[in-house]
Order: sequence, then C-alpha cells, then structure tokens
Amino acid sequence: TRLDSEIKTVNEQNLISIGYGCLNIVTNKILGGKLECENQLTPGEVRIKLIKHPTGKYSMLVMAVTAAEIKSAGDFIANNPSKLSGTEVVIKGIIGHATTKCLD
Repeated sequence: TRLDSEIKTVNEQNLISIGYGCLNIVTNKILGGKLECENQLTPGEVRIKLIKHPTGKYSMLVMAVTAAEIKSAGDFIANNPSKLSGTEVVIKGIIGHATTKCLD
C-alpha cells in the first residue's frame, strides 16, 4: 500500500488506484492528466475502469464520491467478481442494493 504521492510512474506496475482524479494524483496520471472534477461522479455511483498500459501492466481505477462508497465498492469487487466484465463498469446504489452496468 502506498500513497498517491509515492508513485512516480503509473505504467510500470500493476496498480489499483482508489479515488477519482480530482483527489488522487495517480488516478489523474492514469487518465492522462484529465481532471475527473469536470465529470463529477454522482453520489451513490462508483465507476471502475481497467486500463492496459503499453508496457503490458494494468491499472484498475475505483472512483467514487465518498469514503463509504469506496469501501462498499471494495466489498462489492471482492464478493461479486462475476458481475464485473469489460473495461468499465458503473455500479449504482452501491450502499445497500447495487446494480451494475458494463459500459463496453
């Protein structure tokens, strides 16, 4: 486990980056420096992206508005891997009953 400020290069290791690009500099770098602040996430919604880097390494981004949503997203990922597919998934109603929508 490392802080975002401790990661210098994002494409030379497999990473799970938690937090959207407005708050997490690693997520921001992985997204190409595009601040996710412009596309604010909806409360109650978690966005999970899987990105393959040219180096062959992967980054999984877990982006949500609140700490409770991020914790619930971690629980959802750990307990429902069969509901995750593709490279981008939106989970709505993450706290309580969740529904998933694969975007690709």
